Amino acid sequence: MYKHFYVSDIPNTDGEMIPPDAVDLLDPGTFGVIEITGLYRPTADDYITDLGGIDASVYGGMSVKSRTITLNLDAQTDMERMRLYRVLPYGKPRRFWIETNVGVFWIDGHVTGMPEGSDNNDLIANFDVTIKCPYPWFRSMELHEVEMDSGVATTVQQAGDIPSGFQVYAITQSASWGINGYTIKDSSGNAFAWVPGSSATVQRNPVGYVVKLVDTTPGITEWHIPPGHDMTEQQYLATLEISGLPAISSDAEQITVTVSGMGSYTVRIAYYDTYSGV
Repeated sequence: MYKHFYVSDIPNTDGEMIPPDAVDLLDPGTFGVIEITGLYRPTADDYITDLGGIDASVYGGMSVKSRTITLNLDAQTDMERMRLYRVLPYGKPRRFWIETNVGVFWIDGHVTGMPEGSDNNDLIANFDVTIKCPYPWFRSMELHEVEMDSGVATTVQQAGDIPSGFQVYAITQSASWGINGYTIKDSSGNAFAWVPGSSATVQRNPVGYVVKLVDTTPGITEWHIPPGHDMTEQQYLATLEISGLPAISSDAEQITVTVSGMGSYTVRIAYYDTYSGV
């Protein structure tokens, strides 16, 4: 059961709080949402290769390119209809927050259509709102963080059914702290290493600053910054989406982070539970 369906601008911080200016499309007496479709697990595309000369094929995997959510609603007044145009503009990415009996989940998307529905009359404007979500999975509102000892394998496990990307960052604890390289690897042998262009490139940061190490979370543009901390001006981010590293699954994953530098620091891994449907 869907209790609330909020829409807002995509916030500049992580998704642990619904913005106060978010609009609830399920608010009684306003937009009159009749039906919501596209929130369950979407259909995947199969990749199958034909075998030459025989009636058979080989399964090569599957993927889900995107998700389409459709709202059928009745705008109760002309004022609410015009307001709906402002709340769901074309060409502007929006964040949608869905509250169910299980929890609150969010997904980013943009409106691609708002044609008139079949039940239009002189009193009520009926619409079918189409929302395209390029990253098709839902993330939980709660961000998980695990503190890691550098060089020690740490087990991380998420509750969702879709492997989740993760962010790794270090928090400086001494004014003389600096970084000149790091390595992240998993128990399957996948690894990523970063070193600066020269051995003399060492970042020194004030106490309590956050230094990015790596980000494998597709579809998320904002970075989590713990309360009371600031991001360094010179940020160590190798690439926004790194391939070859594991995602965090519902099974136990071993991830090891090794940072070479000086001074004192804390390393943390952050991730969202990720679901194929809500």
